Amino acid sequence: MAATAEFQYQYTLSDHLGNVRLTFTGENEDGLIDTNPTAGEILQEDQFYPFGLRLGGLSFSSGVANRYRFQGHELQDELGLNTYSTFFREYDPTIGRWMQIDPKVREFESPYVGMANNPMLYLDILGDTNTYYFDANGEYTGRWEEDDGPHRGVWERADGSTITFVFGDQENDHKNLFNLADYGGKLNLKKKSEKWYKVQLQDDSEVKRRLDNAGVFEEENRNRSLSYIEKQHSGGRLDFRFWMEDIIEGIHLVVGTPEGSYGFSKANYGNFLIGAGYAVLTDGLAGEYTTRTLAHLFSIFNDEYWRDSPDDQLAISLGFEYYKANYTTIVEKEYYRSRSGSKTRTFTRVVKPSLIQKKRP
Repeated sequence: MAATAEFQYQYTLSDHLGNVRLTFTGENEDGLIDTNPTAGEILQEDQFYPFGLRLGGLSFSSGVANRYRFQGHELQDELGLNTYSTFFREYDPTIGRWMQIDPKVREFESPYVGMANNPMLYLDILGDTNTYYFDANGEYTGRWEEDDGPHRGVWERADGSTITFVFGDQENDHKNLFNLADYGGKLNLKKKSEKWYKVQLQDDSEVKRRLDNAGVFEEENRNRSLSYIEKQHSGGRLDFRFWMEDIIEGIHLVVGTPEGSYGFSKANYGNFLIGAGYAVLTDGLAGEYTTRTLAHLFSIFNDEYWRDSPDDQLAISLGFEYYKANYTTIVEKEYYRSRSGSKTRTFTRVVKPSLIQKKRP
């Protein structure tokens, strides 16, 4: 009779960087790893130089070798190349360099550099730098991973939960973080004192408190919304730059937007509040485009000498969407046309009546 082929379950142990260090199987199914070479449970052990070259004298394999090794990448040993294959490009552990340029080249750094020359701290999962990690205190750890998609952060909080957020300024926010870390794997303490390294949660109550301070829920201001915006935009209650002195520079995380969680710089958090505040004042009648245009024009005609950048406009748009999701209700109205007498129903989005503040005595 022909022999029946059987699958063998194999397991791996990896270190903190995802390097596969041990491949084994549970032959006797006792839940333990028998390290006796004759037991046949240890199939492969891998030790690496820092940039991924295998230490031959301390590594071994028996049978069919597991080719997923350094950072979990697959070793390409055809034709004796011995390179690692990732999603975007090939990595040569002998020289610690990529064989193709970085899809997202960083200023002042070779596009062939691997793991920012610090493989003991940084990862390079797909070959495209994106994800930055923050600890339970909200402080940037100096650790980032290669990934696809937009630049984003991961906040691993003290309660065990994780918040993943997108940087509001895809051009600059991640650079401010990246520049904090030197190539020794430590944060620059001088720059760290500038507080740019820290994530601060701005929840619904905090957003509403700042909008309350700006007077956007006061009925008197809403009744003269455009005049109020014109007078208060620069240096007044709607100029959030002057009303956020209680918070430090850093990444201000807003989790309630319909588009997901976003991390803003202090300046763009102010733009986010402008978008929400203008929408509240006008009952959203101005619309998202007009809200962005108003903010843009008031920036030009007041004391600003520059126009709003794309990240400014994105923050304002997200503020407008936040207004729609959190501060509005749909009101159905009926009215009669003057000639035909036919009844028509309309549906209007307005600020929730419970939020509107009457004129203070």
